[in-house]
Amino acid sequence: MGKKLTKKRKKLLIHLADIMSTCYNPNSTTTMWGGVVIDQGKRFNYPIKYLKDGEESKYVEEVYSDNPKEEILMSGRCNFGANKMYIYENLEKVLRKLEEKYDVDFSK
Repeated sequence: MGKKLTKKRKKLLIHLADIMSTCYNPNSTTTMWGGVVIDQGKRFNYPIKYLKDGEESKYVEEVYSDNPKEEILMSGRCNFGANKMYIYENLEKVLRKLEEKYDVDFSK
């Protein structure tokens, strides 16, 4: 990906990934006991999977540590059927484009 990510930039990527992994399913419902539908449609965070030691996992405790390893963080992806969206790589590209175009630095 280029230059090493700072601790602050990793935290920003984690925050942005949490926002960007939000999905909406208009067909899901919450049904109370007795069959009463109280909620139509739901927002939820699509699970982000990470690679650690060659294993894919939804929860890698290290990602939520003070300074996660860059290779584990950047492996984060959402799987949509056969498709894989590498969310951290994409967000890093967005940050770089913003830095280039608007002369800002999200690493500080």
